[in-house]
Amino acid sequence: MKYPFIGEAKLTGAKVLFFTAGCGTVLDGETYEIGNYNERFSMPAFIDITHEFLANTYGEVVSPEHAEFIIELCASNEIKTKAYRYSAMSFFMIVEGELYFYSDETMPIRNKCKQITIPLPPKADNQESSEWLCVGSIVTWGNKSVKGEVKALSDGLAWIKNEYGNYCSEYVSSLQKPKTPEEELRDNLESEIKSMVNFTNYNPRKIAEWIIGGEIEGLSYDIKKKPQ
Repeated sequence: MKYPFIGEAKLTGAKVLFFTAGCGTVLDGETYEIGNYNERFSMPAFIDITHEFLANTYGEVVSPEHAEFIIELCASNEIKTKAYRYSAMSFFMIVEGELYFYSDETMPIRNKCKQITIPLPPKADNQESSEWLCVGSIVTWGNKSVKGEVKALSDGLAWIKNEYGNYCSEYVSSLQKPKTPEEELRDNLESEIKSMVNFTNYNPRKIAEWIIGGEIEGLSYDIKKKPQ
């Protein structure tokens, strides 16, 4: 299964918007409270009804993040998105396998669309998880030059929106936590020192004296001791 998607319970008919495996928000159904977020749904009990549920529908868009998630939901289910500019858009409409955004609610109503609500995923810092990697985690991969936010997790793969606004899939095993600012400073400083100091003069005390005295030509850092 691709996430996010909308599933229907085989026995009760309840509709749930799944963000990741087992985690979702109830959209409709008498056996669940509508709007309730649950992290323990049994996935074999649901079938994918995303296309049927979204066909000929419209709803409100409450923020740029909400618009991005609606696009994400449609993209993961092969529903094409038309170009849009969020600042002028307050409503979405899905007809004939395509997602549109409008500023005027009368447009989807004229298309005889049914009004629905697409909820946002809960904030990552509000999710109860003992694992580092979850929806909302900031990750890096490959040569670590690009960072991104995890949007969905499934079958060992992560769907990520990178810092340039593009989406990609990466193996979970290849993902790492980004370096802290302190770690980046340490590694960059180490790299600069190695490129400037000969191994024949690789004396820790001498290097410390050079750094403190600003005697390493071309070094792009000003090192100062923290006040006690």
